[in-house]
Parts: sequence; structure tokens; C-alpha cells
Amino acid sequence: MSKSKFKSLFLGTILFSLVLINLNAVKVHAILPNDKPAGDITPMEYTIDIPVEKVWVDNDDKAGFRPKSVIVVLKQKVDGKQKTLELSAENDWKGVFKNLPKYCCGGDVEQNYSIEELEVPKYYTKIEGDQYKGYLLTNTRDSIDIDVEKIWLNNSPTTKSVTIRLIRGNATEVASIELTAKDDWKGTFFDVPEMTAGGDVKAVYSIKEDPLPGYKEPVYGGNMEDGFTVGNEKEPSPSDADNGGQEEEGGKGGAPQDPGSKVTDGELPKTGGIPMIIMLGAGLSIGAFGSLMSNKKK
Repeated sequence: MSKSKFKSLFLGTILFSLVLINLNAVKVHAILPNDKPAGDITPMEYTIDIPVEKVWVDNDDKAGFRPKSVIVVLKQKVDGKQKTLELSAENDWKGVFKNLPKYCCGGDVEQNYSIEELEVPKYYTKIEGDQYKGYLLTNTRDSIDIDVEKIWLNNSPTTKSVTIRLIRGNATEVASIELTAKDDWKGTFFDVPEMTAGGDVKAVYSIKEDPLPGYKEPVYGGNMEDGFTVGNEKEPSPSDADNGGQEEEGGKGGAPQDPGSKVTDGELPKTGGIPMIIMLGAGLSIGAFGSLMSNKKK
């Protein structure tokens, strides 16, 4: 074989090898990372979808703090871009991150995805789930409003105001409020933290009233969800204790009877006070004088 033929054959072999290498490279690239092989070959999943759902725990938004929408962010960038979802009542607070690459780093390592929610004022956010099952975001309102009402038991108030203190747990005072007749003896503790500092345990609240001179110990009722009540009953005054609840002689609110006209069993009626005494004295004198004259005649 001549040198020229050998050279041509050698170069042809090299070129053919390069073509095969390039074809294999194209084939490998074609199944990474977003396409699936066709035919009878069992396909591998090269993309994933991650569903996201939002749940609200805020007493059906009676306080009106729930936003119209929230933004959920996929922490890992895709193709250099940040992906987000906007959840709202219009989409039933649900969404899906679609067609996310399952593998990274040349197709050898599975991608890990996580999410976060942009801050929602007045709410705690709890994220549960993973990229395979999807994520559940629970937003719990971080504050509540607690109503309180003053009830006067069997009496009218003798004070212009009362002070009610809100207690967390057994001893921690977190707020106070003054109730007056102007507000119909009602008030509200606004924006009270519903959860403890960690956000995982629900706080427990009670109330305590400042002492009221002249009143018995207060009677508390209700709860933090439905509102508290505090009742007060007036202490009996010394005059009330002396009377013992009996009516004065002559009838309650009536005119006193004439003591001279009162008749009691075993007693003679009294008819005139001092004039009666004078008449009795005169009668006795006449009787004594008559007895003395009768003795002289004998």
C-alpha cells in the first residue's frame, strides 16, 4: 500500500471516529435534562412538578387582616431565573411549580428544591412537605382581639371607672384597659399575640380587676375566644347591717303612728298624755277626801 493510500485511510478512520463521538454526545445531550427518550426504553423522569397549597387559620378573617394574595418563592434558581407563584382566592390559594429540572451537575445529582413565603404581616407561616409530595403553607394570625365587659351585680356603680388587666399564663401582664360608663362598661384588648414567642404554642390569657373599695371580690366569666366578663357586688353598709333588713315602725315610707293611740294586750289605751295624768291625780284626791269625811261622821 502506498503512503498516500495509507494516509487517506488513516485520516478517514479518524474522521469517522470523531463523527461517532459527536453523535453520541448529541444523543446524551438530547436525554438530559428535560427530554424523555422515545421507543420501548423505560423513560426516566427528568422534570418534576411541585404543588403548593395555602391554608389560613384566622377565624375566617373576621379581623380583616388577610391579604388579597401571597408570593411563594422557589429558593433554587432555574436557568438562572427565580421562579415564584402568586396564590390568591381566585386560584383557591393553590399553585404548581412546573417542569423543574430533576437533576443538576451534568445529570448525575438530583436537585433539591425548597420554598419560602414572602412576609405576611400579622401572620405566622408554617411550611410542611417536600418536593415529592408538595408543600403546605399554613398561615396563622399572630394576634387576636379579646373583649371584656363589666357587669354590676344588684347595684349601680359608685365609681367612675375600673381597670382591667390582661394576664398571659399565670403572672405576666401584657396590657390594661379602663372601662367607663361612657363606653357602656365594655372594651377590647386589640392585637394580642395569639401564639407564644416561638410561634408553636397557643398563649393562654385571663383577666384581673384592680380592687374596688366597698365591693366584694369580683366574679369572672367567659374566655379569651368569646370574651371575658367581670361582675361586682357592693359590700353591705353598716347601716344596712344594723337594720337587718327590717322595716321601721309605722311601715316603710309611711307616716309614724301616734304612740298614744297604740293598743297593746294587757294595757289601757293612752288617750292624752299629761292631761290624763292630771285627771287621774284629781280623781285620787277626791277619793281620799271622801274617805276622810266618812271617818269623821263615825
